[in-house]
Amino acid sequence: MSADVPSPARSLLDWQDMGASAPEVSRANTLPARGAIVDRAFLWLFIGGLAWCPFWFGSNVLLAWGVNAVLFPGLALLYEISLLVRGEHRQLGIKTLKIPAALFLAVLAWIFVQNATWTPAALHHPIWAMAAKALGSPVLGSISVDRDLTTLALIRLITAASVFWLALHLCRDRSRANLLLRAIAAIGCGYAAYGLVAFAVTPGWVLWVKDAGVPGLGKGILRSTFINPNS
Repeated sequence: MSADVPSPARSLLDWQDMGASAPEVSRANTLPARGAIVDRAFLWLFIGGLAWCPFWFGSNVLLAWGVNAVLFPGLALLYEISLLVRGEHRQLGIKTLKIPAALFLAVLAWIFVQNATWTPAALHHPIWAMAAKALGSPVLGSISVDRDLTTLALIRLITAASVFWLALHLCRDRSRANLLLRAIAAIGCGYAAYGLVAFAVTPGWVLWVKDAGVPGLGKGILRSTFINPNS
């Protein structure tokens, strides 16, 4: 004996049978409970790192960038280690990103080449030969004019890539992606509110820095946590 199931009910059953493959089903439901908790913990750490970035004058300070360079790559490394410990695989493997990954590695390789002193002298910037002539002694040259700034650019690039990697893997679940967006909006509102309060209550001061003024611009140019408003 059989009974026909009405088409709306059958459609609902078919949708439920699709399980995690349905686009409306959150990926977190397919993860072990412990894995979902760990991922959410990493997401909150990630959000905390993002909240810190604008604090120290928009990270427009070398030491602040040093903290960022340790924080985000370190967090990405810890996340990868946690996957190994949990025995889980990435939902989005590196093969899916092979073209962007190849282009990123090409940029890293080119930065290393620019900073290298073993490249042919014909490729080196003329300023190195001028410096050697002025000093009267050999100077190790490179394609880059300022190797320290090139290294700093490399660190910033790796830091930004770590932020992308964390956001990509931690926010494949819809609820976590929405949480990140709301957190970024809240962080922006929080800093904007501080800027308004600081401007009204402690004019001329941002955090612990007094606005001494900028030649040609005068005083009172400090806004939010940024020393340079253009940053």
